[in-house]
Amino acid sequence: MGGWSDGTLVMKNLAIESGCGLQGFNAVIQCPGNSSTLVAVDSNTLEILDWEEIDQLIGGRVTATQYNGTNYVYLPGTTDMYRYVWDGQNLTPDESWGPVPYLLPNQTAASACGIMHDWVICQTNGGSPTNVPVSVFAISQANSSKITRIQPIPLEPGQISYIPSIPSFDPTNNRIYNMDPGPGKVAAVDLDPKTGNMTLAWSVDQRTPEWTILIGPADQRVLVGTNIKTNITNPLDYDAGPIGANYKEQMIWREADTGKLLAASDYFNPMIPLFQMWPGYGGLIYEGLNDGHIMTLKVLPATNATSTANMTSTTTTTTAAGQNSTSGTG
Repeated sequence: MGGWSDGTLVMKNLAIESGCGLQGFNAVIQCPGNSSTLVAVDSNTLEILDWEEIDQLIGGRVTATQYNGTNYVYLPGTTDMYRYVWDGQNLTPDESWGPVPYLLPNQTAASACGIMHDWVICQTNGGSPTNVPVSVFAISQANSSKITRIQPIPLEPGQISYIPSIPSFDPTNNRIYNMDPGPGKVAAVDLDPKTGNMTLAWSVDQRTPEWTILIGPADQRVLVGTNIKTNITNPLDYDAGPIGANYKEQMIWREADTGKLLAASDYFNPMIPLFQMWPGYGGLIYEGLNDGHIMTLKVLPATNATSTANMTSTTTTTTAAGQNSTSGTG
């Protein structure tokens, strides 16, 4: 769901094919007859103002923005990127801009996109697992014929790529952070805001299918994300065992500029798959766990710390009954 300054909300409505038999996210991406509808809603009354059926399934979230005084919404379909215009009354497909094919051979659909300057930026391979590396791609808002790509996380033989989560975007520093749990990497990509060209800044071993978050001021950004411990090639594979019960994970804090490890928690029960963490006041990070608990984490200086790499984290688990237990982890 997105929105514009006039108070209009824009969202998608998903219709799952009758008789498909799948549930949850797998039903969204695998039932072949699914359809999507784009809907504009009054945020005060929740009245439907306009709606448009989309030619392709929109598995990723919609991205609303204003560019050169016009309200747009970008929609990543199964193979094409769509742009619609909101004029205050009607949603209209912008046929002068798209649809824009964006996949390389054997890649799968993009997740949600972000806006950085004149560019719409997304990553592929969110539709289903594939043996082709993930691409981060940028399409010019001014001219959709301008599209650039980078594949910052290569695959080794036997590895798969599958990342339904959205990258993290830092427009101030012209940087994108993407991830892929198949090869188990997190990467930082620099964007040239004029040309859209992208280059790899750094890549580290860290396996996460979840959204990462950026905290801190522009010159001291910290990248926070999970790290999974598992022997399963695809930790999101339902056939490999009960989802959420086939791995443990920890929280990782990295210096966003270099990828340097700053702090790591102990391993704990995993968060809800494909979910996101929430930053809170005082450096707190909140997670919704798959076992019904809420986890809060905070980095504290180690008593004998000689560098930021020796910091510790404190975790607090809150049960459904509201009881807390706190323990320090290194």
